[in-house]
Amino acid sequence: MEIRQEERTWDCYTLCEDDIKEVAKQKGLSLEDKDLDEVIRYVKKGISWGLDDIRDEIIENSIRQVNDE
Repeated sequence: MEIRQEERTWDCYTLCEDDIKEVAKQKGLSLEDKDLDEVIRYVKKGISWGLDDIRDEIIENSIRQVNDE
């Protein structure tokens, strides 16, 4: 019998409906007839793509900050 170790994962970012509404207001965008679940789907894609190039640097800086505090 093989024993598998579970990988730990963390949710690192919270976005609420008010955040979306505030950005739309600031940028002059209408949310009328927009499905916020679809907006979030694209937000997740954008964050994922944006982090691809700098993820390791963010993790490195975070590790260093824990020891520097």
